[in-house]
Amino acid sequence: STGVEALRRWGHPTRGLLLPEHVRSGAEQRGLIIPIGAWVLDEACRQLAAWDAEGLLPTISMAVNVSGRQLADPVIVDVVRDAIGQHGLRPARLTLEMTETTLIEDAANLRDTLAALAQLGVHLALDDFGTGYSSLAHLRDFRVDILKIDRSFVEQLGDGGRAREIVGALTAMAHFLDMTVVGEGIETSKQWDELKNLDCDDGQGFLVSHPLQPDDLLALLQNQPVTPPRA
Repeated sequence: STGVEALRRWGHPTRGLLLPEHVRSGAEQRGLIIPIGAWVLDEACRQLAAWDAEGLLPTISMAVNVSGRQLADPVIVDVVRDAIGQHGLRPARLTLEMTETTLIEDAANLRDTLAALAQLGVHLALDDFGTGYSSLAHLRDFRVDILKIDRSFVEQLGDGGRAREIVGALTAMAHFLDMTVVGEGIETSKQWDELKNLDCDDGQGFLVSHPLQPDDLLALLQNQPVTPPRA
């Protein structure tokens, strides 16, 4: 499958390009994280719809990261529904990604929210899996479609340690639960070969591409159809 992930970047007039971790705390303190998240979601859907209007990339999916505060917002389901409806997208083309830490913060209240989002038809992904607390409990308690194995395991593949056994076990378990498995942070062909041998479904990382602006991404996808990284 082919998909892209929306990434937040702020072109600061004096400090240059700032990554989310450089602005997140300030945005949260000022109560801006929810409106920023809603804007990112709408912009991601708008971009997908713009490509559709030009007959481009008709099967590509879009992943958007959502924070714990966004998921705790009572209107989050309406926000997602409105973004999909306004831009005329099939819900299955949108994936909402959350981390295990997000689930820990408000597990009791998030269960109904995630169920309502799943009812919309969007996909739910558990990001950076393997680094949070009580990972297996999250697979038991929350219905997610996609399991993204953290880059800290992927980067150790082929080094002779236990990462290969861990990734293999996580992949087999996820497949038993009817989940798609994605390896994160793939930077070498050797890592992708290891993931393929372990039946990993998809991969993302610099081996495919560094982050790109929409026009550059479109050129990449048109000239070199992107599938999981190849050796």
